[in-house]
Amino acid sequence: MAGKVIPFQKPPLPPLEVRQAKADRYGELDRRRKLADFDEAEREGLKKEMESWYKDSSGNLPERERGHAWEIQMSARRKERTPKNKWKLFNRLRKTLGIRGLIGLITIPLGEVDKVIPESERAEYFHEEFSGWRLFTSIPLHPIDPPQEQKAA
Repeated sequence: MAGKVIPFQKPPLPPLEVRQAKADRYGELDRRRKLADFDEAEREGLKKEMESWYKDSSGNLPERERGHAWEIQMSARRKERTPKNKWKLFNRLRKTLGIRGLIGLITIPLGEVDKVIPESERAEYFHEEFSGWRLFTSIPLHPIDPPQEQKAA
């Protein structure tokens, strides 16, 4: 005879004060990240500009730019491979791996699938559940003042 099954209980939420403190800390960190995004956009622009100076070089050697305070070292370009003939490569892999092994290697872009298979038919091909990531949005509840410098007593 089997024992009585006890249903799984969700752990309780942390106390309200803890949740409020975590929400406030997350919001502040998110605010600071957004401020840093402006610097990141400028940094990326400078990076692209400096890369463009060497666009016609072979790329197999590192490059560097030296300022008064910083030296920027750019590595050699990384090697990238693209198939010359996808059909020929497909047949070679099928010969070696078999059709089931080859299918195991394939990653299907779901955005492309959505373009050709109507939503009404997708349940036949996909299992779908709410298990992915969540989008967090921070909303300030009060105007944010810059931190005040502490004055020496």
